[in-house]
Amino acid sequence: MSSRITRIFNFWKLELQNGKFFGFTDCDHDIYIENLKYKAKTGSSKSSIEKSHSPESSNFSINGVLDSKVISEKNIASGLCDNAKVTVFNSDIGQEKSEIFMISYGIVERIVIQDNAFVAYIKSSVAKTNYQINSFFSSSCRASFCDDKCGLKIEDFTNNGVVTAVKEKS
Repeated sequence: MSSRITRIFNFWKLELQNGKFFGFTDCDHDIYIENLKYKAKTGSSKSSIEKSHSPESSNFSINGVLDSKVISEKNIASGLCDNAKVTVFNSDIGQEKSEIFMISYGIVERIVIQDNAFVAYIKSSVAKTNYQINSFFSSSCRASFCDDKCGLKIEDFTNNGVVTAVKEKS
């Protein structure tokens, strides 16, 4: 009778806006999955990933330690991780051909740094569609005359003067 040891670990993949990919895991050693190295001992753990419902509609956060070449205070402050895509999954590395179990994915909304640690707040791809990116257009004007949305200036439609006489209509 053969028994197989199950070794399920958490992984998260970071895709930066510049097209570079970085992988992280809570495993005790680095692991390659699909030609990407998932770095171990980065300070992230399963308990630091919070999600709800389906993978595409969950907002979540990832906690970690500032100890990697990518997740450094300098790189975060420079905006390197802004709007990066994040994919979180599990895999059983005890198998010869590991299956990937999707947990969640989204886009880095903001990162908070405190005491040599970070919290990355991830917005789901579905939540990102709820943001208004630009103004809507319609056939009729939806702004009030000369308000911020109107774009016209009240001064352009104002004439100053003095009324010196009023003529009656004959």
